[in-house]
Amino acid sequence: MPAHRTTLTRYNLDDVVVAFGATTRPLRRAVVRTMAWWPAYRLAQTLVEADKRAATVGIVSACAHLVTRIAGATEPIGAACIPPTGPLICVANHPGLVDAPALVQTIGRGDLRIIAAERPLLQAMPGFAPYLIEVPDAGPGRAHALRAAVRHVRQGGALLTFPAGRIEADPAVLDDAQATLPLWSDMPAILRRAVPNATVVGMLVSGVTSARALHHPWVQRVPVRRDREWLAATLQLIIPWFRAPVVRVRVAAVAPHDGVVAEMYQLICDERRARGLPTPARSEDLP
Repeated sequence: MPAHRTTLTRYNLDDVVVAFGATTRPLRRAVVRTMAWWPAYRLAQTLVEADKRAATVGIVSACAHLVTRIAGATEPIGAACIPPTGPLICVANHPGLVDAPALVQTIGRGDLRIIAAERPLLQAMPGFAPYLIEVPDAGPGRAHALRAAVRHVRQGGALLTFPAGRIEADPAVLDDAQATLPLWSDMPAILRRAVPNATVVGMLVSGVTSARALHHPWVQRVPVRRDREWLAATLQLIIPWFRAPVVRVRVAAVAPHDGVVAEMYQLICDERRARGLPTPARSEDLP
């Protein structure tokens, strides 16, 4: 069954209501849902189109479509170190929005599987289902997902994982993108031990959050940082004027004796330096 536009519109509207702090305010909620209906519907249509592409052409084409419709373009740096075939483990940061589509487009492999948390929005897009290894928040399903990931890489497939397990700061607009690195799960190390012949690459996504959205007066009035970032992301999704024009994906191979976290810290420094921004101090918590 293809993705249903009405269902996706409802999920999009629910996210907008949360972003505008209208969940517990009936009048504000009604106003927000009314004003946001058309943008939410338009975004749902984009997701339906991508879902159809995933089912018929493949995930790379579907994600390229999402990037062009929700952002602008993907700028890969260092992608030559990604092998076109063979066991591959891609480890990435997670600033949200179109980070996953930009990563998939950069990896460029139709055999890619993505480790993703179970979410209703993803489950409403069945065209992407064959490419996802969904992980529940708790229970035996987590171990099953790990076994599925290991099996796929052992069979020569490509895998994308987000060890943070949460949305992280975008290094293009926020100066503490390295803060979550010590909190990353040991998933990359587990996968590496299970499939020692796999190529491992670190991938840093930046530029998914537009400064135009993040620094808008509407957004800056929100007192809690996480809520500000969520509102900025929501504005980007529903109002094209706020969208980021270019999403950059910086890639580096991780040598067998090196740690993924250390490589990611270096990628953050490289990206900040390339954008003319100050580089973060190295935390004592980093390996």
